[in-house]
Amino acid sequence: MLLTGEERAEKAGRSQRKAVSRLSNMRLNPEQIAEALNLSLEEVKAIAAET
Repeated sequence: MLLTGEERAEKAGRSQRKAVSRLSNMRLNPEQIAEALNLSLEEVKAIAAET
């Protein structure tokens, strides 16, 4: 099954949200999560605020 660009972006977003949640539950701080996932600190904080 081929995904559209929008579907691919949505799937990637879900994966990032899950990863941020898992790493946060492991007691990593936002800076560590950002480094581990190659995201900006602002992105991590925005994702964490959504959950």
